[in-house]
Amino acid sequence: DDLEYRPLVSIIIPVYNIEDRFLRPCLDSCMEQTYKNFEVCVSDDNSGLESVRKTLEEYEAKYDNFHVFWRKENGRISENTNSALSIAKGEFIALVDDDDLLEPYSLLEMVRYINEHPGTDMVYSDEDMLTEDGLKRHDPKFKPDWSPDSFMSIMYTCHLCVVRKSLVDKIGGFDKRFDGAQDYDLIMRISEITDNIGHVPQILYHWREIQGSTALDMGAKEYLKAASENLKKEALERRGFKGHIVWCPLKEVVQCFPVYETDDDDLIVRFKVTIIECFQIVHCRILAFVQYRYPPCDPTVAAIYNRKIFFCLLGIQVMSDLIGNFFLINLCHKTAQLT
Repeated sequence: DDLEYRPLVSIIIPVYNIEDRFLRPCLDSCMEQTYKNFEVCVSDDNSGLESVRKTLEEYEAKYDNFHVFWRKENGRISENTNSALSIAKGEFIALVDDDDLLEPYSLLEMVRYINEHPGTDMVYSDEDMLTEDGLKRHDPKFKPDWSPDSFMSIMYTCHLCVVRKSLVDKIGGFDKRFDGAQDYDLIMRISEITDNIGHVPQILYHWREIQGSTALDMGAKEYLKAASENLKKEALERRGFKGHIVWCPLKEVVQCFPVYETDDDDLIVRFKVTIIECFQIVHCRILAFVQYRYPPCDPTVAAIYNRKIFFCLLGIQVMSDLIGNFFLINLCHKTAQLT
């Protein structure tokens, strides 16, 4: 009741051959939001599972704010999501997968943030994992605030993500060339036209682990790896940066990141840093901290050691207020002390 601004939020759910035991809890968690100015926009990607149509028709008949786009042919995740977007009337959209869960107050907290920060174009929350049977929550993801450099290294915004729909329309929605990493590509392009991006440090989304899903194993979808690499290559080209993409050599980390190149002889002619070298720096002494705007996304505090520049590689970001420390945002979320 204390919200002065109450925009319509369209919850976007692409659906395809999902079992009822996962679909119904997902839909119920969306329909039971305490923030009431919302709609649910579902697109069914021509599912062959009969229960999908039956369930969606049931919800569409029951709720006035529940809408379904019935695709006549399978288009995969990006085209399916774009179909849901095509029937959305909200000022903002919230992206939800068809087997995951929201908290009853998820939209409320996101809209509260938008009220407290007028002009917000995108806001994301923390999340955790949910076992397949839905009985146990674990592995919370406590995320950092927005950093375009860290985001180039790792897709950490994920869920829940609420975005101004006019910006999504402006960039043409989801790009099917990046199926498997389509959310990453979308936010990458959104971040190139706005920096009004916020973070709600609350777990508002539960990502269900299903065998063969990305939630359970990043390597479960090989096409995701190719999509992730290619979208970063295109991002570098759009931004006019020199660089190439390197995959982390650690087996437990399925992630690639950019290595930038510069012709600035006063800084370094060329640098190439692997994650192994980044870990080795723990045993070294940082010689200097500098404010350096490269790539020119945002002012970044960098550590120079042996003429190598370390910053935001694979999510490693040097903290300006913790001299002698760096933060691993994607590996155990712990701060490591430099000697």
